[in-house]
Amino acid sequence: MITSITTSASGRTTVVTAVSNLSQPIWYFWYLSGAYVGGGRSNRRTFVLPAGQSARVDVLDGSTSTPPASPVSYPPTRTILFVRSIGDVARYRIEQSENSGAWTAIAFVQDNPGTWSYSITTANLDDLSTYAWRVVPIDAAGNDGTPIALASELIVRTPDAPVFAISLNGSAEAVFAA
Repeated sequence: MITSITTSASGRTTVVTAVSNLSQPIWYFWYLSGAYVGGGRSNRRTFVLPAGQSARVDVLDGSTSTPPASPVSYPPTRTILFVRSIGDVARYRIEQSENSGAWTAIAFVQDNPGTWSYSITTANLDDLSTYAWRVVPIDAAGNDGTPIALASELIVRTPDAPVFAISLNGSAEAVFAA
């Protein structure tokens, strides 16, 4: 069990150090926004994020070198799947709207007559925001076709577990404080 995590940050670089109460050997398994990014015996990991990006770091410990499954509250992304249009389509523009705001292009996909369906993965999505997506076919002349709307979704990530401090009060009773 990880008993403490400390971080130090400088610009876009963050160093995370975890302390485990397991006895040796201890393996540390690191996840960045729910994706496994590596493991090993070191309790320290450095993360560098692109400008303007944020991510959640999770570290799980264990006594074997087999990484556990990804934390259940992830991923904060969505995969957009769509079937190709039949006709004069050169490419597709995938757009996203957050909380009924303006449509923003998040990807362009070239049409391939040999491919029946396409998929793209969004960037990280904000918790408690409603997102909508649409696919706009574009012909060879650059004209937009009729947008095809995909279902909107309220992103609700599983809340973090509460953090408790446990102490003994001298009479063999545990006292929990949130």
